[in-house]
Amino acid sequence: MARSQRPGFTLIELLVVIAIIAVLVALLLPAVQQARESARRTQCRSNIKQIALGLHNYSASHTVFPFAGAGYGWCRYTSGAGCGVVATSNPVVTNTNGLVMLLPYVDQDGLYQQYVQGGANAEHMNGNTGCCGPNNSTGVLQGSSITNGNAALAATELPVYTCPSDAGDPLHPNTGLYGIGGTYSGPRPRKTSYDFSTSQNYCCRAWSQIEANNTRRMFGENSACKESAVSDGLSNTVALCEGTFNVVNGTRSAWSYRGWVHVGIDLGATYINNWTYSTVVPQVGRLGSWQYAGSMHIGGMHVALADGSARFLSETTDLTILRNLASMADGNVLADY
Repeated sequence: MARSQRPGFTLIELLVVIAIIAVLVALLLPAVQQARESARRTQCRSNIKQIALGLHNYSASHTVFPFAGAGYGWCRYTSGAGCGVVATSNPVVTNTNGLVMLLPYVDQDGLYQQYVQGGANAEHMNGNTGCCGPNNSTGVLQGSSITNGNAALAATELPVYTCPSDAGDPLHPNTGLYGIGGTYSGPRPRKTSYDFSTSQNYCCRAWSQIEANNTRRMFGENSACKESAVSDGLSNTVALCEGTFNVVNGTRSAWSYRGWVHVGIDLGATYINNWTYSTVVPQVGRLGSWQYAGSMHIGGMHVALADGSARFLSETTDLTILRNLASMADGNVLADY
């Protein structure tokens, strides 16, 4: 009686099967990655919209929008630094980021209650000693952020201030011009993916003392913008912008305090997603400088308009349009962009 033989795969057939599986995986993986990024992008849009709604709830409670920052001890103020004779040093120094003031309006009231209100949030009392200074502040630092506990709170991770698409370093140095300063050696502070729409001018109190009304952004140091001042219309003016964690020149701001040149993001500084700076080799996902707007999203970034809505701006948007969107009272109302 003949023995039956079980059919099996030949080596060639096995290799063909493996090749087909490899092709299917190669086709499926980008789709999975695209789906994940789509979810992250949606969450990012939700975050910036939540912050924008927080701005309006703050305005409803206080009849004015919060400042982008308050009481900088590092800002430029001498006429020799190009700030004009009116830019004097801040008498009261807290180095506060206005995002702290929004905490109760983005479901973080418990954290807000831990802050020493009116106390220092960083120790900076002088500016850069290289390119643009020094500027030794003549103001008074309101206590110490290290001893009052505000510095330690800066290490709190807040998803609402974090774009999930950004794989860059979310942590600040904890000392030096960009960190808490002083003798702080605690946990590293957390950066923010979203910041106020400001000019890149870091002279002391530039918003109120230097900037012309037709070029002024909604926010700045010690700013006090009311809805009625946004004469271009709330739906035609950008309030918040995205920025990447990693930048070449400087750092992204921490969400709780302001260090050297941390004034916010200037939408009119350059085109969206500008990865270049000086002779440094460009790297996608690393903006060229601290004031640039951009994101890790393909093709552009999110902004929040002053009416509380969120919008995705293409990286091909003309710079003139970006500047018009950034200015709150330049008279250039955009029908479409």
